[in-house]
Amino acid sequence: MPRLTSCIPGVLMLTAWACVAADPAPPAWPRVQYCVLMHRANITCYWEPGEEPHLNTTYTLNVDEARGQCDSIFEKGLREQCTPLAGQWHCTVSGGEMYNYYIVTVTARDARGSATSPRLCLWNESVKLYPPVLHRLAAVPGQARCLRLHWALLPPVTSRQVSNGMVELQLEYRAVGQRRARQADLGLQTSSSATLCLFSPFTRYSVQLRTRFHGNSRHWSEWSSALETRTEEAAPAVGPQLWRREGAVSADGRRRVTLQWKPLLQSQANGKILGYNVTCCWEGAPQEQEQQECGVLPPQRTSCVLVLPAPLCSCSLSAFNAAGHSPPARIALPDAGERVLPPPMALTVTPLDDSSLSVRWTPPLSQSVTGFVVEWCPLSEVTPCVPHWLRLAGNVTETVITEAVEPRVRYNVSVRALRQGRGGAALSLPAYSRQGAPSAGPRLRVTDTWIGGVALQWDPIPIHLRHGFIRNYTVCYCGADNRTQHVAVQGLERRCTLSGLAGTYRIHVTASTDAGSAAGEAVTVAMEDGMSPVVTTSLYCVALLLLGVFGLLACLHLRHSRIKKQLWPVVPDPANSSLASWTPKKLLKDFRDSCCQPQGLCVLQGEGDRRPAAVLALRGDPGVSEELALLPEAPAPCPQAEPGYVDYSMVMNHTYRGSPSAGWPGPPAGPPPHPYANTSPAETALRPPPAAPQGEEDPSVLEALTTFPLLLQLILQGGRPDADLPGLQDLRPLNWAGPPHDA
Repeated sequence: MPRLTSCIPGVLMLTAWACVAADPAPPAWPRVQYCVLMHRANITCYWEPGEEPHLNTTYTLNVDEARGQCDSIFEKGLREQCTPLAGQWHCTVSGGEMYNYYIVTVTARDARGSATSPRLCLWNESVKLYPPVLHRLAAVPGQARCLRLHWALLPPVTSRQVSNGMVELQLEYRAVGQRRARQADLGLQTSSSATLCLFSPFTRYSVQLRTRFHGNSRHWSEWSSALETRTEEAAPAVGPQLWRREGAVSADGRRRVTLQWKPLLQSQANGKILGYNVTCCWEGAPQEQEQQECGVLPPQRTSCVLVLPAPLCSCSLSAFNAAGHSPPARIALPDAGERVLPPPMALTVTPLDDSSLSVRWTPPLSQSVTGFVVEWCPLSEVTPCVPHWLRLAGNVTETVITEAVEPRVRYNVSVRALRQGRGGAALSLPAYSRQGAPSAGPRLRVTDTWIGGVALQWDPIPIHLRHGFIRNYTVCYCGADNRTQHVAVQGLERRCTLSGLAGTYRIHVTASTDAGSAAGEAVTVAMEDGMSPVVTTSLYCVALLLLGVFGLLACLHLRHSRIKKQLWPVVPDPANSSLASWTPKKLLKDFRDSCCQPQGLCVLQGEGDRRPAAVLALRGDPGVSEELALLPEAPAPCPQAEPGYVDYSMVMNHTYRGSPSAGWPGPPAGPPPHPYANTSPAETALRPPPAAPQGEEDPSVLEALTTFPLLLQLILQGGRPDADLPGLQDLRPLNWAGPPHDA
């Protein structure tokens, strides 16, 4: 039993679900949103279909005239129905007046049944009036900002309703050529005309009107037909923007200044500009002020050239129309030697689209800036740079330039600071609004070649043909095997070297920007198979040098003996000369100071009559020993020399004074005579002396013996008794036999 009781609620729920599934619910109730009543024309109502409408659901709009304030349906009044097209949730019925009440419902039907929306009571808050009729629109003479409007309101609006403030009127106006329209509500006191001072001078406007009942009405009428007219002229509101370009100061202290200005905008000109007045003045001599004018310039002129002095000048510009002159625009031209303001700290230029650039900058530090000038100039190598410019306030640090900006054109954008009208130094940056591929490639040139290599150089592409920033160059070369190789080069470089080449190559250079590339004309280079001209020339020079060296050596070899005689002459050997067999007739026996023993040699030179005498001592010769025995004993012995050895230090010169029989004086008072020295062959060549008289010694022989003491020593040491030398007592004079023969 307990188990059965617990199952009963589940059974009941299942049964209820089955019943609901068998009897589907009717469609969801729609709900009327609002209705629009056009007096004596139609009523249009809009509704919401409800949640998840069925695909086959149809709707019917029911509009019934009511009694009182929607107390019940008036059976004899308006009763209209309409069915919209599939998928539409609004419908329009004809008839209806703004002073009646109406009950509005919507009925939805499908296969499941029908559902009707709650009732909506419709009265004059749903009324939509007919648009006003604008008859006339005209300017007000003497009032450049005012227009006079004339219109009419259609029924059911009455003049009483207008005067009682029951009707609202709204104005919409826009300057011709502008998209944006402005609206203004008018407080009406009359139903036909009004003067409105909402406009700019000398501007053409398009004007429309619409109306509605004041209060609970939620629907404005449609806009009336538009009328156009122009307001009256007024004097220009501001002076034109003024700037200048200065030339260098000439020798006479004057400078050429070009004043530039921008035409006033229509909203600033307030009329048709008839011309400009330009005046520049500067302080001249004391109590005197000088000035220079460009005169009255036509409206199409936007520049004026003046030759002004180098000191500080002030220039003013005013524009005028039929209504008057503008306030003057002024600019100061600083002294030519005055220090200018520093440039801005930083500058960035960003492209926005094909015809605009965004410019931002950082003002210079610690400077009181009153304004900025932004200049941009299209760069080209065929046309001069005519800058465009924009003058801004001192608190502005960014702007968008749109004047004369085109894609694929390089612009030089610069910003300079102003202080009291004086311009400072500029900070510049190149920029493109949109880059493109170059319209021409680099012009390639071959500067040098060698074995397996080539040096290339190319000219920069003209600026007006680049259409973008050159990021890199690509050198492409193709050989006889049709295999193309590439070498990338940075955009700032314009030269390249290729190596490891052999044969003939076609080479070209491609320049690339962010938007594309362009290739220049190709050149053909044939690499040399042999050595380069430099190497060949070097080898020829080396061969000629070696040939000359070999020829010189051959000549030296052929003339060896002659050259040897000239450079290294043969010195005659005194031992082989006839002097070796000559001895004097008589030995001098009177020596004053003799230091020689029988084994030594001392040579004394006479001084009195300048006739030298030779005292010879022959070692080991008995005849000589007898002669030497007659000499006085020497105070000191000479150093003993070994047989066959000649000691030059023991060969000394002394001076003999007086006759041989006189005594020897002391040491010579003059400088010591020169020691023996080996002189050149030319100086020492033995010449045959002239024959000496009988009984006299040959002077030349004595001079030779005095000059060559060593030779005399050799003769004495090498002497021997033979047929020519029977004894030393009969020494005979030397007979010179000529130079000795070569060994």
